[in-house]
Amino acid sequence: MPEDINVSDKIDGLRQLGIWTKIAEGDIHLVTQKDALELFRVLDDGRKGTINTTDLMTLQAVDTVKLNESDLKALVHDADRDGNGHCTAEDLYHALTQGVLAFNLVKEGLRKKEVELKSHQIEREKLLEWMKFEYETSTALWSLPMTIGSFIAFSWVAATHIDLFHSWRVHNALLERFPTLTVTPKRKYVDIPTLNTWTRDHYLPTVFRQDDIYDPVAGRLAEQNQMITGVRFAKGFYEPSPCPTNEILGRIFDSRNSECIHTGDMQWDYIVFPYQLEKRLLLEQFDTLVSIPWLDDRVQVLEYQVFLYNANVNLFTLEIIQFEFEQSGLMKPRPFSDCLFVLLAGEGRC
Repeated sequence: MPEDINVSDKIDGLRQLGIWTKIAEGDIHLVTQKDALELFRVLDDGRKGTINTTDLMTLQAVDTVKLNESDLKALVHDADRDGNGHCTAEDLYHALTQGVLAFNLVKEGLRKKEVELKSHQIEREKLLEWMKFEYETSTALWSLPMTIGSFIAFSWVAATHIDLFHSWRVHNALLERFPTLTVTPKRKYVDIPTLNTWTRDHYLPTVFRQDDIYDPVAGRLAEQNQMITGVRFAKGFYEPSPCPTNEILGRIFDSRNSECIHTGDMQWDYIVFPYQLEKRLLLEQFDTLVSIPWLDDRVQVLEYQVFLYNANVNLFTLEIIQFEFEQSGLMKPRPFSDCLFVLLAGEGRC
């Protein structure tokens, strides 16, 4: 009977210890050596200076501890490192704060403990939701005013700096007089040889009009539009590379080296025909290009570019005729033009 009374007193003493509140909440970092020493003294009722594994297993009977058998076995293992079945107060302290039990209790505490938000704090998800709402609201409120403002700004610039009337008149004059826009391309040039013939026999003689009576100023088109530098030929081409097919089909396509010319990165090369040269020298220069040949099957895009300026209406015009050589073998001419306005003495026209 006295032994039962001693065990009952020991359990009551264990229940009154403050260490269990810290352990239950997972606050292992708050457990001090004093807490571990108080627990050790209750378990060491005989004042032997050590406790054994049976004493530690007594904790299973304390309802405030809430440690299962697995937790107690981990505590016994960490406290009895030397395996002699006994541990000191220092061993118990290290087992409670640095052992497997401590790790499990901290992990469980972090999983269960809810973060208490202060009055000036907010959850991350709610903050992101609010930021998204504010962004969408601001975007919606600004989209219409920005659109209206941009339209008003464009209208003001168009009314004060862009002369659409003169732009149309100059382009119409070039449309009537400039060969890149007036010559019907159908059946005039269908491949590189016919394109070279059309360029030499029609394009160059018409662009470089050199007549002492009717064209006294070199480089003039439609009488009032002066060429800047001359005509620039620009070609975009590919370097030969292996065809994207097997070796047999590659040999069928090109028995020399099984290479294709419409793959990889496009490169550009330019040649300028100055309008100051005599027409005879210009044609000789073009014949040299044909004999090289400068225009071959590697070319993907060819452009004839002429940059013009009309001082009467303060207008720059870029006239381009583009020839596109498709992979199917078709050649497509695409003439187009663009104009640029300039600002002189506060006035600009396009």
